[in-house]
Amino acid sequence: MKVKNLKSMLLLVAITVVFIGCSKDDEPTIPNPLVGVWEYIDIEPDVFATSTITFNSNKTYTSFASEEHNGVVIFQNSASGTYSIQGKDKIIFHTTYDDKLPDPNVEYDWTVRFKKGQEEKGEYLVFIFDILGDSEKFYKK
Repeated sequence: MKVKNLKSMLLLVAITVVFIGCSKDDEPTIPNPLVGVWEYIDIEPDVFATSTITFNSNKTYTSFASEEHNGVVIFQNSASGTYSIQGKDKIIFHTTYDDKLPDPNVEYDWTVRFKKGQEEKGEYLVFIFDILGDSEKFYKK
């Protein structure tokens, strides 16, 4: 009888160890290459433009952009929302703009390609806007 109880106890311990050892936390996590604060600055004669975007690990983001001509602010807007990474080089944004347009708080989805790299100046992200045929290089702050 003692042997049977001992076998039952060992079986119970083994099953417990298996369940505890197989948790979802053991799955490897892939680091999000976008997390951080990224800044774009364009300085030209009489023009100063800046844009900052913050990607959070919980897949939310915020951004702010402004442009000045001869010291006069001609454009400012902010946006926030969620994002997801599709494949190796696309970001899908779900955005709410909060700016001074006639129709504030506009919501929409948009996609942009990105390329991440490193150079002497630091880590960077290049956003490629296919619709506009344009790109901008943001540096990590």
